[in-house]
Amino acid sequence: MSTLPDTPVEKGTFEISDLEDGTAAIQSYKGEESVIEIPAEMDGKKITAIGKGAFEENESVEKVIVPEGVELIEKNAFKGCISLEEVVLPESCTDIGASAFEDCKILKKLNLPQNITILSRKMLKNCKLLEKLEFPKGLVKIDNEALYDCDSITELELPEGLRYLGKECLYACGCNYGPVLPGEWGYSKRKFAIPASVTQIDDGGNGIFAAYPKAQELFDVFEYKVILQVKRGSVAHRYAAKKKIRFELV
Repeated sequence: MSTLPDTPVEKGTFEISDLEDGTAAIQSYKGEESVIEIPAEMDGKKITAIGKGAFEENESVEKVIVPEGVELIEKNAFKGCISLEEVVLPESCTDIGASAFEDCKILKKLNLPQNITILSRKMLKNCKLLEKLEFPKGLVKIDNEALYDCDSITELELPEGLRYLGKECLYACGCNYGPVLPGEWGYSKRKFAIPASVTQIDDGGNGIFAAYPKAQELFDVFEYKVILQVKRGSVAHRYAAKKKIRFELV
């Protein structure tokens, strides 16, 4: 076994672009650091945005710390960062773009700032190891495929005030079914509450909730393993009845 010390990783470099308001955006990063702390200021300009694809497909970064003052994380900013495990976002952040963290397959920790009102399209798609996600109280929309295939998220509480559930936004999430029971070969049912504030559910694609795949494979039976908790007469109540999903009135 070698006793030589590890070769130190040189500090990475950022490229920025000027914004109309006199601040700047991180446009790209070049480097192999495992922990990246994005600077709050560069060249005398305050950093307020992470640009489109700025860190896309970086294979080295394991943790990113975004500084206070950043308001926008653009489309694909961290898409495909296959080693990324943790992201720390500031409360100043109000907008996270489509596919910002898509295919970050070992992402485990992410905080959503309280001023986020929309989970953008494919924002966290295929983040398979993300176990916990707390929604901001002001969240009003979960867009198409936002949490598609986040199968480690087994508990999820939708906030009162949420209005829109997009196409396949929760498809194949762990909250769509319960654990495997002792002595059984498949998943048990899980209860999932949809607030009465939801006024639109997009049923396109495969729908919102995954069917029980093993039953379909073995018996060609399309079976949901979720029991929706809904208010009488709500959009969610009508959706459950239409889709023949088990439900209980609360």
